[in-house]
Amino acid sequence: MLNIILKQSEKASIFIGQMLDFSRIGKIEPKIVELEAFFRETQEISYVLFHENIIIDYKINPCKLKIDSNQLQQIMLNLLLNSRDAMPENGKVKISASIVKSNDIKDFELNKIRSGDYVHIQVADNGTGMSKEVLSKVFEPFYTTKPVGRGTGLGLSQVYGIVRLYRGYIYIESEKGKGTKTHLYFPVKPQ
Repeated sequence: MLNIILKQSEKASIFIGQMLDFSRIGKIEPKIVELEAFFRETQEISYVLFHENIIIDYKINPCKLKIDSNQLQQIMLNLLLNSRDAMPENGKVKISASIVKSNDIKDFELNKIRSGDYVHIQVADNGTGMSKEVLSKVFEPFYTTKPVGRGTGLGLSQVYGIVRLYRGYIYIESEKGKGTKTHLYFPVKPQ
């Protein structure tokens, strides 16, 4: 019974956060976030989201990012929930962060990338993956492939909005049956 209540409150909390971000009612307070410390602090929450058959592997290089930590948590929560739902049995999620140059960046829709250094956060899973058709729609608000009651269709559109708010880039690699890699790129020095 407690497990059901926790799952329902988890869904409600995510949905409320998504709606606040979409309506811009939530107060945004960007600060310097040390990613090693951020992921260390949020590691326990990540393990609560997954059942014991899913392994989470972290490889976080020293890097800082100017972002609202609540928004970064919302991004990671959305990506981790998508990974979890794509791995109904056993699975592995790899989370990494490092500094990359602009010539190493791909974006979902933009061809011109501003030059400079970027924090690259990657979330990769070995789940069911997505078809090209699904991949082309993942950032559309309210688009979901999940059954009724399992998803709002706001998760990835919210991630997209937050990344763009910080003048960043987003790119997803996925193939049916071969898992998904989500790449997020945030400028080291906000422009």
